[in-house]
Amino acid sequence: ATERWLADDDSSRLVLLIPAGWAATADDPGAEAALLALQQARCFGAAVVAAYGNAGDGAADAGRVPRGPLCPACFADRAVAGCAASAGPVWPAAGVQALPDGGLGRLPNGRDPGEVAPAVYGYGARVRPSGGELAWTGSSAGAALAAAGLAVTWAGLPDATGVAGADAALGAAEAIAAEAGGFLAPCKAAGQG
Repeated sequence: ATERWLADDDSSRLVLLIPAGWAATADDPGAEAALLALQQARCFGAAVVAAYGNAGDGAADAGRVPRGPLCPACFADRAVAGCAASAGPVWPAAGVQALPDGGLGRLPNGRDPGEVAPAVYGYGARVRPSGGELAWTGSSAGAALAAAGLAVTWAGLPDATGVAGADAALGAAEAIAAEAGGFLAPCKAAGQG
């Protein structure tokens, strides 16, 4: 995706969405290749949003899933050597749940964040035919919604391109999410709710 984007027009912006993940092992050559590709994208000015991962309540404590985020969200704290980017190569996004009182809560996904916590919780809602809202949950949905919110935020920064532009967009999206308790939705990023 990065090579195609650069070949087409390197002055545009690229938000890569990775709504899936895997539990990497120490000897996983695919993980190293993925990390290098994401670092390259970030150094060229792309912003990458990756799903944090889900697991049933208590699954990490029971040893059924590894602690921390799935990869590539697991790369969030990896420095991008030789690159001007202030953030790691990925922005980890988790899902939300609708609470009984109608509010929003962080999805209890059973993952202990370890060293890498989700940067944002993506939220989307649709109106149920019977009225009310139904939250889209899970980190894949959260990542897609956070990527959309990031893209809307970035669109509002017309001079923000390249690595500095991606950093500015990520910082602005994090500020919007911080004002909303860590939640980011495209309508929030557009200032509509």
